[in-house]
Amino acid sequence: MLQMADRKGWIGALDGMPLPAPEPVDFELILAPAQRIDLIVDVTADDGETAALLRFDDER
Repeated sequence: MLQMADRKGWIGALDGMPLPAPEPVDFELILAPAQRIDLIVDVTADDGETAALLRFDDER
């Protein structure tokens, strides 16, 4: 699972296949094994601010 921490993002392609137009991401992304995603993320931050993507591991 991948989540953007207060960042704007767009999906540009799924499994190497471009989308007709980038789609906004406003949810947590869950990828299947070997699934690929082209993600465009605005990671700019002001002084003293942190820009991050968060990854959550499955606890098995």
